[in-house]
Amino acid sequence: MLDRKKYEYYWYSFQEKLDEILAERKMSYRTLSVEIGKSPGYIYDVVNRRIDPSFESLFEIAEYFGCTVWDFLNISK
Repeated sequence: MLDRKKYEYYWYSFQEKLDEILAERKMSYRTLSVEIGKSPGYIYDVVNRRIDPSFESLFEIAEYFGCTVWDFLNISK
């Protein structure tokens, strides 16, 4: 089971990486949400912890940016 400390670390890594990529591409949360086929506020809600991203959404986000989920989250196998 994933302990709370690791969960927080992975969550922070996800949010940091997402913000970094969006800033580089001058994209908003809204634009990314629409581009991956979600409602306009989806990514905003994920980042603000109103909802957790689905497993499928993580893959869609990584694919959109041309990488794997593992690379996106900086997880080594």
